[in-house]
Amino acid sequence: MTLLTTIGEGIWLLLGMVLYQKNWNIGWTLISYLFPFYFIYLYYLFLKGLKILD
Repeated sequence: MTLLTTIGEGIWLLLGMVLYQKNWNIGWTLISYLFPFYFIYLYYLFLKGLKILD
């Protein structure tokens, strides 16, 4: 999901709909999406372990 989101933003970047400033780039974007998606996945596994999500 992280890669798909980053590719989507990369397309917007190529189309000029996104502008990066202050040394931000697509690599930092990938990392910034990676951590939240990872923690959401860990939370999902936690809830599944508690049998809240089946």
